[in-house]
Amino acid sequence: MKFRKSLYSALLLAILLEMGGSLRISADTETTSRQEAVSSESSSTMEDPTTTSAEAAPSTTSETSPDSTEALTSIEVLSEEEADTTEEFEAGIALTESASSIAIGDNYPAYLKNIPYYSYTVDPWSYYHRQCTSFVAFRLINVNKFNDVRMFGNATDWGTNARNRGYLVDKTPAYGSVAWFSAGHVAWVSDIRGSYVEIEEYNVPANSGNYKKRIVPISSVTGFIHFKDIQANKTVATESVSLDKTAQTLTVGSSFVLTAALKPTNASNNTVQWTTSNPKVATVTNGNVVAVSPGSAVITARTVSGGKTAKANITVQAGKQVAVYRLYNPSIKRHLYSQDTNEARILQGRGWNFEGQSFVTSSGGQPVYRLYNPSLKEHLYTTNKTENDILATQGWSAEGVAWYSYGTKPVYRLYHPGLTIHLYSADKNEVDILMKRGWKNEDISFYTN
Repeated sequence: MKFRKSLYSALLLAILLEMGGSLRISADTETTSRQEAVSSESSSTMEDPTTTSAEAAPSTTSETSPDSTEALTSIEVLSEEEADTTEEFEAGIALTESASSIAIGDNYPAYLKNIPYYSYTVDPWSYYHRQCTSFVAFRLINVNKFNDVRMFGNATDWGTNARNRGYLVDKTPAYGSVAWFSAGHVAWVSDIRGSYVEIEEYNVPANSGNYKKRIVPISSVTGFIHFKDIQANKTVATESVSLDKTAQTLTVGSSFVLTAALKPTNASNNTVQWTTSNPKVATVTNGNVVAVSPGSAVITARTVSGGKTAKANITVQAGKQVAVYRLYNPSIKRHLYSQDTNEARILQGRGWNFEGQSFVTSSGGQPVYRLYNPSLKEHLYTTNKTENDILATQGWSAEGVAWYSYGTKPVYRLYHPGLTIHLYSADKNEVDILMKRGWKNEDISFYTN
């Protein structure tokens, strides 16, 4: 989009001959009205950007359009170097979406957008409508809540005039700052992405009078004007996480709660994921650690944001050793398991044969629930609380916790579909033999020592 001085001269001469010099001419550098073009009366009545077109429009042509002599002196012809720079800042790079962007879109007043571009109407803020300067002034007032937007001149002069009026102009972008291109353009910064900025603007391509959003290198911007920057919603990264305890000794079946503390305390995402190195020894849910069986485990808290970790070493010791006894009733061909010696003695008087100690468990650990079905005259044992609760609604009586699963030795549960009974055995050889006799292995039911 290069322009030649000869082209401007020919265009100017043709217009002046035909129109008598009454038409205002604007260069691609988006020249604004000379401040003298707006009388003090019209300036005071057009302060509010929400003013209607009838209120905003100057009452006479003489108030807004200088004579032909003024029009001639306001023309700026781009040099070869400036034209090349204009093409560069019009190009930008591929536009992508970003969660940190505060871009608003084309909210420029409709009554100004509907006025033909070449009418050169003065907006309520002292700039020509649909120019980059007009849009930025409007955005500063409505979003930044900054009202000192008048009389910064043409886009080429904004940075210099802003600095002269005491505003900071540097090479560091900020949300809501003004990107100033000394070749003749200003835009509003809506996002910062490393070495690039996202900008919202008007009149790019030049003389289009239209809205555009794009991403440009920071290096292509002459300077950023900091009138009244916006504090963007920044993501606060997690720097570290620590636990209130780094080591703890528990007995089987006991529990305690680990508490994670994140730094900084205002981290955007304070979610922590909990894991255990050995769930057979200790489990963890939202920081609640439960000792399952003797041994050691490492509990790790990991932050979702940043992946920071903290660890606690857990040692689990055995609780009180508890014997579980097995009884058998030959008349109904059923086995029963109990750690209650008093219950065992009573059942012996009712036809049950006492078969002695079946295995040893602990006073704590994972609960083993006992259920009884009066129709089948069978007891069932499970560590699955869901299974316990479901069976309790299907004719089984939930009898609570029978003992606790503890240790490393598995106890298998088998089922005979013909006899409709279950059998429990810690003897893997016995399990294998029974499977050959029609029993189905329902896998490990619980653990013993």
